[in-house]
Formats: sequence, C-alpha cells, structure tokens
Amino acid sequence: MSDPLELDAETAALRIRKEQDLTPRQPVGNIVDVLEHAGLKVFALPLGPDSPWAMYVPREGWHAVLLNAHLLEPQIRAAAAHELAHFAFQDGAHLDDASTMPLSDGSAPSGRPDKVERRAEAFARWFLVPRAALEKLKPASADGEVTPQQVFELAAEYTVPYRLVTMHLQVAGFISGNQRRGLDDRRGMNAASVLSRPASARAFPREYVENALRAYRKRVISFYKLAQLLRSEDTDIRGLRAFLLKQGELHEEDAEELVEETVQPDVTGRSS
Repeated sequence: MSDPLELDAETAALRIRKEQDLTPRQPVGNIVDVLEHAGLKVFALPLGPDSPWAMYVPREGWHAVLLNAHLLEPQIRAAAAHELAHFAFQDGAHLDDASTMPLSDGSAPSGRPDKVERRAEAFARWFLVPRAALEKLKPASADGEVTPQQVFELAAEYTVPYRLVTMHLQVAGFISGNQRRGLDDRRGMNAASVLSRPASARAFPREYVENALRAYRKRVISFYKLAQLLRSEDTDIRGLRAFLLKQGELHEEDAEELVEETVQPDVTGRSS
C-alpha cells in the first residue's frame, strides 16, 4: 500500500485505537462510547432513509456528531467512524451521506469523493477493521482465494458492511480488483443464508440465532431489529423477508412490505 492518504488514515486509526486501549485485533465495541471517550458529544435520531447519514459539528469548546439511527448497525458504525475521522483530522463541519461514504452501505458513490472524504472513509476502514484482522484471513478455497463466507464472517465479527471488507481487502493489497468484484457478485452469506445453514456452519452461536428468531416470533422485536441482530445490510433485507415467508414465520404486516418491495425494489422504509 503506497497511497499516502491510506497511510495517513491507518496511522491515525492506529493512534486512536491505542488511545481507546484496543488491542491490534480487537473489534471496536460500542461506537457511541468510543466517540464520547474521544471527546465528542453524540446524538442519534431516526432521520429516515433519505436523510443524511451523519454530521460532524465542531464548536469552540465542544464537538458533536449526529447519527441517523434509521441505519442498520454496520452502517451506523461506519458512519460514526467516518465522523471520528473528521474530528481527528480537524476537517471542519461535515454533512455526510451515501455520496461521501460510498462504502458504508456497499453502494457506489454518485461522484468521486474529495480527498478529505476519501481519507475519512479510509480511516473508518482501518479503525473498524485493523490490519491484524485482515492478516488472519487466510484463503480457504482450492484456488487460494478468499471466499464470500470468510468475508461475511469477518464483517460479522467486526460489525461492518460486507462491501467495506471487500474494498478494504483490495486497498490493503490482499486481493485484486477482479477478486473484489467477484466476492461482491458471489456474496451468498447474507442474513437469509445464515438461518438456512447448519448451526455448525453459521458465523453466530446457535443460541444467539435461535433467541433472535424466538423474540421475533413472539413480537418482542421487530423484523428490522431481527435483521440488525443478524448483521444484515440493506441488500439483505428482502432476502431475509422472503426466507421467513417461505418458512411460514413472517408476520403478516412484514409480508405486506415484501409485496411492496416487489413492486418498488428501492423502498427501504423501516418499522420501529
């Protein structure tokens, strides 16, 4: 990796991880606690799918971050780490969405982000998924390539979006651009396949998955809370809903949303 921007981002990420008393391979814990420990005031509001993802507001004597609580947990963590970068590099006030944080939900940016935003995105990757985490990812397939299952399991362990990991692997030099595109195209370990795989092959403990499903069946948690617990991303939501429908476990109101998604694939409204 020879990109000075990536080097600056990794160096800053390592420094702040050390300040947070994180070991080289340790996943970041509660991201709000991390930001507050760094000296930021954090506010989270369910702003909706079409609203900004996060905002950094520096003021004399205090600094604040606003997070869109509508996002799923992997996205929120990526967005929060992105704002932490703006704080660390003293970038000034920033309002961020999918165009400035292209990796946070796995979508492509509408335009190439500027240097400041690319550095913040790089920082988020290195802060949430340090180099030691990438180095433990050994090829498992016969042809020596990293598999989608390995990427999913790493994303689940560090609670980040799947495509953040594939981009991170490419930028860090662990895989090529073609390999990354192949991993993105062949991603099979989504939330639905977590449930359909044998318990011994899941990335989560059996009791964890069973407890999450039981809570959904009893209406203790919503469908979207179940998706969050299974580390789903926006692209997983419809597949998870269809899987539960096939199993006869999808609640009637959630089944109605599946019909709406079939007519309008871009609908992403969530229940509380």
